[in-house]
Amino acid sequence: MADLALRDAITAVKNKISSAAADATPEELAYLGTAIDRIGGRATVLEIEQMGDAIKGEISLLVTQTKTDVSANLIDITNTQIGILESRVNESRTAIDDKTDLMTIYVDTKLAATKTDLDNKVLECNNDVTTKVVESTTVMENVVNTAESQVNTFVSAAVTQLTEASVELSSAAAAAKQQSVSGSLFTNYFLATMG
Repeated sequence: MADLALRDAITAVKNKISSAAADATPEELAYLGTAIDRIGGRATVLEIEQMGDAIKGEISLLVTQTKTDVSANLIDITNTQIGILESRVNESRTAIDDKTDLMTIYVDTKLAATKTDLDNKVLECNNDVTTKVVESTTVMENVVNTAESQVNTFVSAAVTQLTEASVELSSAAAAAKQQSVSGSLFTNYFLATMG
C-alpha cells in the first residue's frame, strides 16, 4: 500500500511538473522542488528499482504498440501504393489497348484503301488490255481482209491470165493442128506430085 501511495505521489508531482513547468511562478517551482525533496527522502532504492521496472514494462508495451502501429501503417501504405500501382498499370493497359485498337483500325483502313487502289489499277489494266486486244484484232482483221482481197485479186488475175493463156494455147494448138494437117496435105501433095 505504501508503494502505491508513493507511486501516486511521484506520478502527481511528475504530472504537475510537466503541466506547470512552462508557465509556473517561482513560488510554484519552489513548492514542486520541496515536494520532490520530501518524496525523495522516503523512497528507497528498492522502490525506485520497482518503479524503473514498471516504467520499463510501460516503455516495452509502448514500443510493442508503436511497432504494431507502424507495421499496420506500413501494410496500409504498402497496400495503398500497390493499389495505386495496379490502377496505373490497368490504365496503361487500357491506353495500350486503345492505341492498339486505333492502330488496327488505321492499318485496316490503309489496307482497304490499298486494295481498292490495286483493284482499280487491275481494272484499268484489264480495260487497257481489252482495248489493245480489240485494236489488235481490228488491225489483224484489216490485214487479213486486205491480204484476202489482194490474194483474191491475184488469184482472179491469175485465173484470167490462165484463161487467156488457155485460149491462146488452144488457138496455138488449133494452128499447130491446122499446120500439121496442112503440112501432111502438102507432104502428100508434094510426094504425089513428085512421084
